[in-house]
Amino acid sequence: MLNRLFNTTDLADDFVELAMLHLTPKGLAHYDLRVRNSKKHAAAGKAFVTGRTPFRDNGRPLVLIKLGAHSRFPFTITKFKGNRYHVTPVRFANKEEAFIYIAAHEIRHCWQWQFPYAPRAPGSRGKLSEVDANVHALRKLNEFRAQLSNENSLLEQDGAF
Repeated sequence: MLNRLFNTTDLADDFVELAMLHLTPKGLAHYDLRVRNSKKHAAAGKAFVTGRTPFRDNGRPLVLIKLGAHSRFPFTITKFKGNRYHVTPVRFANKEEAFIYIAAHEIRHCWQWQFPYAPRAPGSRGKLSEVDANVHALRKLNEFRAQLSNENSLLEQDGAF
């Protein structure tokens, strides 16, 4: 459950909060989310599950997401830091898709930490599995894209466009 949101990007807080409701795995306790702009990265993230950081002093897990300007999209992730298991490139059409993927991936790491013996995706190894987090993030990104596709087709049928 999202406890505190710090959003300094141009993504609407309502969009971020609603997305996190759908992205958060069942049973995950309270966590904080910080979404900020990045000049260096088109999209990046990190989950802090233990210890203190400059951003967190309350002991709750923190998900940090950095997003570049809209002009950096479309963008394709082809290289994952420290992740030799993920070989499928992921293409983001816009900033919202990048947010969905990165947020789902990092929040899955928080869930993995809280439930270390819960079932994981096939091929997953270890307590904090990149394979499992990537599978979860791809699933959520595809659900988001399907929902947008359905909404657009309904609008077109109603003659809105």
